[in-house]
Amino acid sequence: MGDRLTETYPPYEAGDEAYEWDYNERQRPGGKILWGRVVVLAVGLFLAFLLGRTTAPEGIPASRVSALQDDIGELQQENEELQAVLAEPTNEPTDAATPAEEEEPVEPGESYVVEKGDTLRGIAETYCGDASFDDLIAEANDIDDPTNLPVGTELTIPADCGE
Repeated sequence: MGDRLTETYPPYEAGDEAYEWDYNERQRPGGKILWGRVVVLAVGLFLAFLLGRTTAPEGIPASRVSALQDDIGELQQENEELQAVLAEPTNEPTDAATPAEEEEPVEPGESYVVEKGDTLRGIAETYCGDASFDDLIAEANDIDDPTNLPVGTELTIPADCGE
C-alpha cells in the first residue's frame, strides 16, 4: 500500500499544530487525462466531418430529378383515371362483385360433394339438424376415418338422418 491514494495516515491528535499534507491542496490524478481525451475526440469528429464533406457526391443530376417528376405526374394522372373508373356504376356484375351463391340444401337420401373446409359433423349439423348424426353419415358411406374427408368425395345423406 505504497500509493498516495491508499496510504494510511497517523490519527489526529489534539495538540498537533498541523499535518504535513492538506487534503484540499493535493492534486488529483486523471483531470488532465480526461480533458486530453475530450480534445482528441473533438479533433477526430472534426476530421471525420471534413473527410465526409470532401468525399460526398455532388448530388442528383437535374435531368434525373426532372425525369422522376415526370414519372410522378404520369402516375398521378393514371391514378385519377382509375379512381374515375371505380366511381362509375356498372350494370354488369363481375365475379368478384357477386355475392356468394347459396347452395340448395341436399335432401336426405341424396348425394353431397365434399368441399374445402367440410367436416362430417358440420354436414350432419346442416343436413340432419344434429352433429351427432356424423357417425350415421360415415356408416352409410363406408368411411373408416371421419377426420380424413377428401375434397370432392361424394357422400350419400341417409334418408333416416334427422329423425
